Amino acid sequence: MSAPGVGEVSGLHVSIEGEPSRIAIASEAVRRHLTEQGVPIRAIQRAELILDEILSNTIRYGTPPGARAVIEVSVTLRGHEIELIIADDAEPFDPTRAPEKKPAKTLESASIGGRGLSLVRRATDSMSYERRDGRNVMRFRLAV
Repeated sequence: MSAPGVGEVSGLHVSIEGEPSRIAIASEAVRRHLTEQGVPIRAIQRAELILDEILSNTIRYGTPPGARAVIEVSVTLRGHEIELIIADDAEPFDPTRAPEKKPAKTLESASIGGRGLSLVRRATDSMSYERRDGRNVMRFRLAV
């Protein structure tokens, strides 16, 4: 299958409750939608990496214990570009301002974790953030 032609628009919207088991539901919906649109597997994998990392961070770090965020995921395919928007009502967090984690000097001194946003930055062609109406709104664009 080939990707939709320039100017063609295709979209998906998914709303999930912020709990770890719901990440797979959103990820599967996005994968299915992009596959049906003929998007190449490498672009789908990049979109899934971004989605999984941002949702995991929101659920793990964005809400106090016992609370659950409501997370909205929108995917729009415009010609040869995927636009992924993730909005949530969790604590304010701007991933564009989060510092890059410095590489460890040795394997022994390396810590586990903390590199997800670095992967997100490498997987997206552009990312932006705004706090709007009490919600985090993150926008990611990926070339197909």
